[in-house]
Amino acid sequence: MLNDSPSLGQEQLILVEKLRKKISQYNKVIIQQSKLQKIHPPDPFDLSNVQHFLYSDDMENEMIGEDSETWGKPSDPDNHPPDLISIKPRKKVDTFSTLVAENVVHLFKYGLGHLTQKNQYLGRKVYYDADVLKATSFITSILASLIPIASIWVLVSLDSLRNKMITMAAFNVLISACLNFFTDARRTDVFAVTAV
Repeated sequence: MLNDSPSLGQEQLILVEKLRKKISQYNKVIIQQSKLQKIHPPDPFDLSNVQHFLYSDDMENEMIGEDSETWGKPSDPDNHPPDLISIKPRKKVDTFSTLVAENVVHLFKYGLGHLTQKNQYLGRKVYYDADVLKATSFITSILASLIPIASIWVLVSLDSLRNKMITMAAFNVLISACLNFFTDARRTDVFAVTAV
């Protein structure tokens, strides 16, 4: 080793520097890939809005070329590349609000539609999540205030200690289920509320 030429050490140092740059590039690619994996696909409801907009009269069928069907078509909404991503996806708040937002639209189609006007860009009526979330927030608030009142009312009417304990356990389970369904509470929050 002592007899090795100084140029050999210099070559190893150059090789280590090259390796360091490659490893740095590799790490950046891994971080980018992990971030890309976290990006969600577009919400089906939003994708449908984009498809209807792109094929509306306002666009005058300007979609031509190989990438013209990237987003799919209203006539074939599922025929799009599987790797579509959403830059700003629809916010998922809680199970109840999501269910209402996705399904209440059908009620508007069958009678409640006179409450909204046709969107000039999409060529059809549009129902915004913010409006639905206000309604679900109101329902959730009413329910949150009624459950404790109902539990007290039921407990006062019972005579047996055993029945009172069973009723308290049932309302505790009900509160836990409501927290999971009507809110976006974490497990620790649910545990803290039901343990009290």
